[in-house]
Amino acid sequence: MAAGFVIVLSLHPSDTYRAAMGTDEQHRLSVQSSRRELDALAQLARQARQDRRWERQMRHRRMMLAGGVAAAMLVTAGIVALVVRNSSSEATPVVATAAASSGAPSRATPSRSPTPTATPTPTPSSTAPLSQAVRMYGKPRSGLAWHSGIWTGGAVTAALADRAGAWRGTPMDFATVYPAYSTWTEIRNSAWAMNDFSSFHGRLAYGLPLLPKDRKGRWSDVLDGSHDEVFRVIAQQLVAAGHGDAAIRVGVEANGYWFPWSVTTDTVDEYKATFRRVAAIMTEVSPKFTFWMDINCGTVLTGSTDRLAPLYQMYPGSDVVDGLSMDHYNRYKLLAKDEATWQRAIAPSWAPGLRDGIAFARTHGIGFAVPEWGLDGVQGPGDSTYFMDKMWHLFADSTDVLVFENYFSEPDAYIKGDLFQTSQNPKSAAFYRKYWGRRG
Repeated sequence: MAAGFVIVLSLHPSDTYRAAMGTDEQHRLSVQSSRRELDALAQLARQARQDRRWERQMRHRRMMLAGGVAAAMLVTAGIVALVVRNSSSEATPVVATAAASSGAPSRATPSRSPTPTATPTPTPSSTAPLSQAVRMYGKPRSGLAWHSGIWTGGAVTAALADRAGAWRGTPMDFATVYPAYSTWTEIRNSAWAMNDFSSFHGRLAYGLPLLPKDRKGRWSDVLDGSHDEVFRVIAQQLVAAGHGDAAIRVGVEANGYWFPWSVTTDTVDEYKATFRRVAAIMTEVSPKFTFWMDINCGTVLTGSTDRLAPLYQMYPGSDVVDGLSMDHYNRYKLLAKDEATWQRAIAPSWAPGLRDGIAFARTHGIGFAVPEWGLDGVQGPGDSTYFMDKMWHLFADSTDVLVFENYFSEPDAYIKGDLFQTSQNPKSAAFYRKYWGRRG
């Protein structure tokens, strides 16, 4: 799954989710669950050390920049004064030349035009333009201004997703799903991840692995074409299950270090080439797929001191990317309990947050999504209507670009973020039903 500051996806329930389960399997999964929780503690400890190291580097970098900027300002002031004295009659050409020579490229490149599965209702010219949510996927079943869905935890089936929709009061537009990814064979043979949602009338947010656990960092596995068939088969399985319009999260949380497809400054070119190759393969099977660059909030791009590097350095290009998706949890250094900590959570000083992602999507003319977000009752405070309220208003204030969001309702002991299957977070559950279910 994803973590608030650090989402330890190696803990993801997808590692244990399957269509059927016997007694022996239940025992094995129990052992795996314990191992995952131990892995989580180890991962979080490593992340804490990494955070402290990055903060020291960023403080040092800011001090150096501050000194350099001050010196540059003095030099610039002298140059400007000289230009004003000697070329006052040509002030306008000087300004124009300075702007032209700044060398700042425009990042607003046109995006692909995804094929929606539902035809949006025509909008009269006198009304506001259609939102990204409607342009990409049609009118939301939920009746909200954006598409809203869920990861159900537990059984993770269409029936449970439908039950969650009935509980909140509005049907789910989306469901988050993942395949297993220990080996290439396991990735290919994870048809259950979509078959259990063959009766689901919403859209799938499919977390696509780029590499298996036993081939960590082996980008050549994809780039040499030897595993093209795996991605082709996954696309065919999605189509066969009635989800040829899925939102494909290509390499879930690729800026994190916990997945075998983790990206660093040394491998960013391989990641972008892999993204483009996989998108082309799957599009051949179904042009209705949309492809999302997926990163984790509050996590740096290893090897870079630029906090926005996961956005700008990793971006594969608007010709293959339909949207940016980011995972966010109320935990650890992204925990929000007041306005100051909320602002820090959505725009961390060390890495990109939700506010940065929204701005990036607007600049590039692509969609924005939060396919995993939620409470954390282990590394965070758990039940928090403050956090729920802040997330609701963030979504409501971003309807021009927000395409979908999926709450991560996981009751497992490693996170305790459930809303509808248990009583783990009763206040937040009531808030969610009131606003997302439009009750009262």
